[in-house]
Order: sequence, then structure tokens, then C-alpha cells
Amino acid sequence: MDGITSMASTESDFFCIDHLSEHPGMIHSIVFAARAFYDLSVGIPFSNTAQFHLSKSLQHLQLSLNDKTEVTKDTTISIVILLATAAILSGEFATAEKHRDGLYSLINLRGGVDSIPPGSLIEHKIQTIDLGLAIGVGSEPCFIRKNISWSPHLARGSRTSRFPEFDMLRRRPDPRLLNVWADLRELSDAADRASGTGAKIPGHDFSRLNTSVPYRLVRLDCDPTSLDEVLRACMLGYMKILTVKIHGIGRKMVFLAARMKTALLAQEAPPFVEHARVLFWALIITRLSVFEDFDHEWLQTLLMETASVLGLNTWDEARAILKEYLWIDTVLDKPASQVFKEWCIPNTCP
Repeated sequence: MDGITSMASTESDFFCIDHLSEHPGMIHSIVFAARAFYDLSVGIPFSNTAQFHLSKSLQHLQLSLNDKTEVTKDTTISIVILLATAAILSGEFATAEKHRDGLYSLINLRGGVDSIPPGSLIEHKIQTIDLGLAIGVGSEPCFIRKNISWSPHLARGSRTSRFPEFDMLRRRPDPRLLNVWADLRELSDAADRASGTGAKIPGHDFSRLNTSVPYRLVRLDCDPTSLDEVLRACMLGYMKILTVKIHGIGRKMVFLAARMKTALLAQEAPPFVEHARVLFWALIITRLSVFEDFDHEWLQTLLMETASVLGLNTWDEARAILKEYLWIDTVLDKPASQVFKEWCIPNTCP
């Protein structure tokens, strides 16, 4: 979503200069996180530089935790957030859970989750950690507020009740699932309009959905073999595509990967014609979001069978179906066309 969202620069002073100057652990943790993300992006283990700054971050963090005047400060919390986020992205979920549990204790010392301003950067950061663990290993979210609104957060009017893309289905999806879908559809359509006109999507809209969508989806309990579960898991995958740009991170989302695979393999194969269109979208999203570079055999088989049922022989035909569902051209067209051409055209063309 880079380039089509506008973020307010005054949203928080969470990582401001004052914090950097008053706590050396902040500098070490930021340098560690930056170097760790770089190492992950190029597919190498944490470098000596990352390891050095990680060690220094942990030393300064321990000093803060032992100091009653420092333990609940933003600087201490920010260090834990950076360490937990890096652990999740590197697939070190046991370490991430320890950081998350420590963070939960620090937040409780400040008055609990309800003491954090709704919509603040700190809320966004801790909820992102929660959700990373939820889709990574199935961990129960602990930073969730007591009341979840299942109503659409962004979509309005008829956009909250009309779903022509699902008219062919034998059974309408769960209404709560459709409300989340309506929000993501609104965001996707706005992103497409923005890329065409140069306009920007308000950053607060994207930030709000970035946590509210996954939280609602994580809390939904669907039959693991149902089409509802396919949609739920693939919407989580769709959000991953929009928010996490590190290639190969999908294989570390073991819980979400397992749920996707179980749900998709439970569907009729080859699919019924009325299900084939949405399943084609779901299979493409599954491939692009989680199964980027592993365990392709079953997924390719399903995608080829579904493309055959739909009679798809060209990328233009495939793209026309995909755009009936959640889709952002500038984000998805290029990788999806590559997958379709590599996996489907040799087997669907005469």
C-alpha cells in the first residue's frame, strides 16, 4: 500500500528524538530491528551487527525493567515492541510470545489495555504483535478490547448489504464475514481509484482496518472445512499481502498455512461451477500470501483444475474473474499473472 496511503506525521511521538536521547536501549533496538528486517528481506540469518544490537537492547531493557521509574515508560515499552515484532517476522514465535507476555504485564502496570488511547500508534503496534502470533501459531489475542463491533467499519449504505460476487453460492456466507469483506472491498476499490488518480487513501482508514479486520477474522470460529473458513483465511492472507513485504515470511505463518490448506483441500475437487470463481480467487491469494515458495504441488493441482472448470485460457480471462473479488491492480496483477501463466496456461491451452 506504499504510495497510496497518507499517514499523519503527528500521530505519535513514540519514536521521537527525546526518547532516543534519553534511553540508549531505544537506539540499539531500532538499529537491531532495521538490520534484522534487512537480513530477513535478503534471506540471510541475523548478521553480527543485528546480534550485537540485540544483545545491547536486551541489556538496556533489563536495566529499565529493574528500575521502578523506567519500567512503564514509553521507551521501555517501545523496546519490547520492536523485539517482539522482529521475533515474529523471523519466525521465532516462542521468543515473541515471551516478549508479548512481558509487554502485557507492562501495559497492565499502566492500567491495562483500556488505558491506551484507541487509534494510537501504541495500540496499533501491540495489536499487530497479537495478530502476528495469532496467525503464526494460533495464540489467543490478549490486547483485544472487551467489545468488538461486528458492523462494517468503512463500508456504508448498499455496499454493506449487496454482494453480487457471492450470488452463485449455494449458501450465503456468515454475515459477520460479509461485514469484514465489505470493509476490505471498500479499501481495495479506494486503492484502485487512488492509483489511477494520484489521490491518497486517508492513513487513519488503512491503519484502522489494519487491526480491526484481522481481529474480527481471528475471533470468528468457522467450520475448518467450510467455504466460510476459506474466505476467512484468505482475507487474513489478503491483509498479509498488503502489510508485510518480506518475501518468504509466509512459510513461517504455520497456523494460517495449515488452516488454508485444510479448508481448500476440503472443497469439492474439481469444484462445482458455482464455487469455482471464488475458489479461483482464494487459490491465487493463498499462493501469493502464504505459500510463496513451498508446498506447491497440491495448490497447483487445485488451481489448474479450477481454471479448467472455468475455461480460462488467458491471463485477461483470469484477471476478469479475480477483479470480481478483493483485488488491487497495482499490488496483485504482476505476481498473479506470473503464477497463472506458469501454472495454468500450459495445461489449459490446446
